[in-house]
Amino acid sequence: MKAACVDEHGNFKACPFRIFREEHLPITIGSGRSYTELFHPCIGEKCAAFHVGVCLRLVLGLKEVE
Repeated sequence: MKAACVDEHGNFKACPFRIFREEHLPITIGSGRSYTELFHPCIGEKCAAFHVGVCLRLVLGLKEVE
């Protein structure tokens, strides 16, 4: 596995560490609130974990899995 932040088309991948949560209020009485979690795209060179085209946080995460 590679920890590159750029896909084969040159676009930044979604970052698993940059998550935002949207809250959806109930439409009818009695139904609860629902939430959607979405990923922001990788910010590349602006990120502290990004070094020479590789996400260092993902490299460490992949090493822990192996």
